[in-house]
Amino acid sequence: MLRPQILDDLGLEPALRWLARSLADAAGVAIELDAGALPPLDAERQTLLFRVAQEGLSNVVRHS
Repeated sequence: MLRPQILDDLGLEPALRWLARSLADAAGVAIELDAGALPPLDAERQTLLFRVAQEGLSNVVRHS
């Protein structure tokens, strides 16, 4: 599943909020997301940004 369904259903910002909330709940840490105003992005770039955020947040949780 390279592109999470939530990106298609809700868009990038809600998907990032879901990701942060999910990882925070699972790890018992506080994650604050400030996405600001996101420009319109094609599906490929949304997927890329989601995966980069996912890897970065996973690394923070794993190594903190």
